Amino acid sequence: MSNSIPGGVTIPGDNTTPSVTAPTLSGTIPASRMRPAFEATIEEIEAIPDQAAMKMFTDIGAVTIRVLAYLPSIATLRSELIQLRGFEVQKLDDLERYTLAAAQAHANFTITSAPSTSMQELDAELTKVRTSLISMAIALENYGLMDATTVKNLRNPNGFQNLAFDVTSLVGLFRKNWEAIASKSPITEASLIEAEDLALRMMVAIGVKGRAPETISAASLTRRKALTLFVRAYDEVRRGVTFLRWYQDDVESFTPSLAPNKSRRTETKEEELAPELPVVAAVPAGSTQPVVNAGTIGLPSDEPVGRG
Repeated sequence: MSNSIPGGVTIPGDNTTPSVTAPTLSGTIPASRMRPAFEATIEEIEAIPDQAAMKMFTDIGAVTIRVLAYLPSIATLRSELIQLRGFEVQKLDDLERYTLAAAQAHANFTITSAPSTSMQELDAELTKVRTSLISMAIALENYGLMDATTVKNLRNPNGFQNLAFDVTSLVGLFRKNWEAIASKSPITEASLIEAEDLALRMMVAIGVKGRAPETISAASLTRRKALTLFVRAYDEVRRGVTFLRWYQDDVESFTPSLAPNKSRRTETKEEELAPELPVVAAVPAGSTQPVVNAGTIGLPSDEPVGRG
């Protein structure tokens, strides 16, 4: 049994295959998918002890987009991964949700720590959206497609908060009448989502007005905890993929490293460019599997997945 949340994200239960929708071609993740995933994951994020939260070691925005793009490839190995003894299937099933949640936590931190001038920019954008939605609502009412009484009662907004609430109310009005107006209005579902997202960003900006250090610190900690949850799941998936694809030597084609690429000197000796191999201990008597002890993220642990 699984629980779905808007935007194609699946919260899987036992024996459930997660959705594997890749990010848009523009290289961004729709906010309509990120927020539900974050809300569905916040209790797990907050449950991570502060001292266990990872330090920032990479660009969350870049790696989350990258991992989402690789999810379809990972999904092709699911039937093999779930057969591996010791493999944590739930982390595979939760990976997309954790990835989106980490992306949203990063977005929240970015908004919180952004210069205050961003509120002025949001105000200008929201004002344009509000004007456009009001004009369209009145036009639709004139054609008998919508009751725009709510719109007529709106006054010129006084302050950022009222502006955000006006836009939220207008979006709600269009959604309420969507069945009747969907094919008769230039307003699209995507534009409503964008308007709603702008209003939400303004509300978040209002909530952290003044950029109190403790507020930024809290957003930073939440981001680090979300990163921790995401990396733990990805690490487990990469460990399983490494075991399956070790001899094909194409692990990076399914689960690329999350660590940022380091520049190398052009005159480095060939042997220095060779990938670091895991340390293989002696094979215990009667065992058919070597004991692999890897000290880097994503490689098999000292008890390889699938070992009997």
